[in-house]
Amino acid sequence: MKDEQVIYIYMDDSGRMSHADKCCSYGGIYFKNREHRDEFKRHYIDIIKENKCNFCDNEKGKCNKNCPEIKSNNTDTKFRRRIVNLIKNSKHVNSYATTIYNRDIPQEVLNVKHSRGRRTDYYQKRIIKEIVNTLIKSGEIDPHRHLELIIEIDESPQATNGLYNLKESIIEELLYGITNFNYSCTFKPILFGGLKVNLKYVDSKETPLVQASDFFVGYVNATLLWKPKKEKLDFVDIQLFF
Repeated sequence: MKDEQVIYIYMDDSGRMSHADKCCSYGGIYFKNREHRDEFKRHYIDIIKENKCNFCDNEKGKCNKNCPEIKSNNTDTKFRRRIVNLIKNSKHVNSYATTIYNRDIPQEVLNVKHSRGRRTDYYQKRIIKEIVNTLIKSGEIDPHRHLELIIEIDESPQATNGLYNLKESIIEELLYGITNFNYSCTFKPILFGGLKVNLKYVDSKETPLVQASDFFVGYVNATLLWKPKKEKLDFVDIQLFF
């Protein structure tokens, strides 16, 4: 339908949530309509097809067609920069990232897998909310009309506990608002016309737009590792820090 409001969000992560690392980041790209998403996807796939043999361990002439995934951590700087520039310079591609400075996370959280998973869900929810809020403020989303979020996130072995579910948490905060009794604060709803969240955890090898998000968020995290303090990066459209 012409009047549908649908936002397509793709996310990956970079760095570890550990005191051994300065920071970690979650982020990637999002699109405001399907046509722009599909156009970028085709362009990205073409670039990967043209270059994948440059990053394969198989000897020339002995290709077994079992291509490794092309990711930020197994390509060179020049190619990574090419993908990031593609995202930066594409008119209809939007980028986002949230970066967490690990020194501010209590050790008791880092020690427990479920607690780390819950933190991960929280940071992911906050940046998704920020995307929606930004589009409301710019007039690109009408908060009084139904909205659908299609979200694909690189699958992670880090599980959350049974009390916390990212999809339900996004719906609760955006559509109904929440009260945080620990900090005595209330977050009011920002959507009033209904919300559908279609969230999937996917294998980035089979999901080109999550793979592209891997390149982007890896570049963001690597850039911030060299910054002496939190700093808004001019090539990131929406950015949060914790």
